[in-house]
Amino acid sequence: MKKVYIAAILILTLVFAASTQLQAFDDVQNTIAREPSVELKMNPTENNLDVVTTGFKAETIRFELFDISGKRVKSFTSDQLTSTGETYKIPLNEVASGIYIINITSKDVKLAKRFVVKR
Repeated sequence: MKKVYIAAILILTLVFAASTQLQAFDDVQNTIAREPSVELKMNPTENNLDVVTTGFKAETIRFELFDISGKRVKSFTSDQLTSTGETYKIPLNEVASGIYIINITSKDVKLAKRFVVKR
């Protein structure tokens, strides 16, 4: 009878430990999911760059394009751009072929991504 009792306590301890670890894992996943991130679609691109923002609060986002030498080429706010949900379309008709950096900033977030314009 003692062995059954000890085995039951051991099993309950293992189940509790596993459920605690799963809860901790879920907490980490939820934190990661809320972290703001940016994905560039159509990279390299020819005419438009689609910028998919995730986890940004409902506020104005600023997009600044720099050439590889650091010169600012264009600047937009989220209010000035065509968007579908969290995807913003950056027009690049007047931008020459080359490598560029896009800085995406909001009140609490500052991110940078590299992209290529090919003509």
